[in-house]
Amino acid sequence: MAITTAGKRTLRILQEELPKLGDNASMAVGEMAEAAGVNPNSIKGTLSKLTKEGYIVSEEHLYEDEEGREKKQKRIKLTADGWEADVGEAE
Repeated sequence: MAITTAGKRTLRILQEELPKLGDNASMAVGEMAEAAGVNPNSIKGTLSKLTKEGYIVSEEHLYEDEEGREKKQKRIKLTADGWEADVGEAE
């Protein structure tokens, strides 16, 4: 299945940013949206498609906010197919 332009842009962000974060790194949806310069809600549809196509996986992570409350956060990782996807040159 062909990757959409938005999908390529999203995969490119992950391919460029995850290595900077270390082994087994992941990014939150908000972090990805910030790196892409878009609203988090606008990237969610693309993430859903990339998950269905097997390029990414999302995992729930628990963390504590500034007030000590436990929160859930969805974090995104690339699959082997996501790492190997040809996303072209940066626009």
